[in-house]
Amino acid sequence: RDLRGFSTEKISRMAREEWLDILDGGRSNDLAGSGDEINEHPLWEGVSAPYRSIIRSFLVHFNNQLLLQHNGVRQSSGNPSFDWTGGSVGNFFFAGARTFFGSLPAAIFLFSKVAGIPSGSRVLPAVLTEERLVLGAIFKDDTRIRGQYQISHPHPRLPPA
Repeated sequence: RDLRGFSTEKISRMAREEWLDILDGGRSNDLAGSGDEINEHPLWEGVSAPYRSIIRSFLVHFNNQLLLQHNGVRQSSGNPSFDWTGGSVGNFFFAGARTFFGSLPAAIFLFSKVAGIPSGSRVLPAVLTEERLVLGAIFKDDTRIRGQYQISHPHPRLPPA
């Protein structure tokens, strides 16, 4: 499954509900309790149990960091709630790994392995900071793109990231 290209719904409330379904990792839809029917989010189709466990762990960590950030704080224009709309699950995983390890290079290493980025690829962190980051990419032909959406969903004339 390509973690890099999967985004949440485009409507905020629906995106939040979808995020919770992703975190569940598959839940029983069988009220009788036989456990035969599992309603699994499409993201998890074909993902092996070990990879699912790794990915879910960092997604849950990311979610917990957001809850801690907003715990007991009234939402306002100065402290808005997190907007899940169109969010990249790959970036949520990456952010969870980054905050867990406290290391951008360690998060890049893990993400590269889990996402199956070819071993000859180079991912170079441009900044080591706790501040907000804007992702970007420079291609071999010197084409530059900026922003997680452009990286996850490149314009058709651009080479894949």
